[in-house]
Amino acid sequence: MTLRRQLLLGLLGVTLLCTLLAGACMYRKLLEEANELFDYELRTLAITVPIRGTSVAAATMHGDPEEVVAI
Repeated sequence: MTLRRQLLLGLLGVTLLCTLLAGACMYRKLLEEANELFDYELRTLAITVPIRGTSVAAATMHGDPEEVVAI
């Protein structure tokens, strides 16, 4: 096997490995963000549901400033 072929295969292997690693990290981060968004939506829905027949929700939202969603 020539040096050129070894270098090319090594470079392709490293590129593939880095691409797969970046994709896995991005997938994990996007899954985390989606879970936070769905938690926020579920929490908002739970607040709007009447508690024991009243129309005023007794719960308030406390927490992280990152929970503010701007679309």
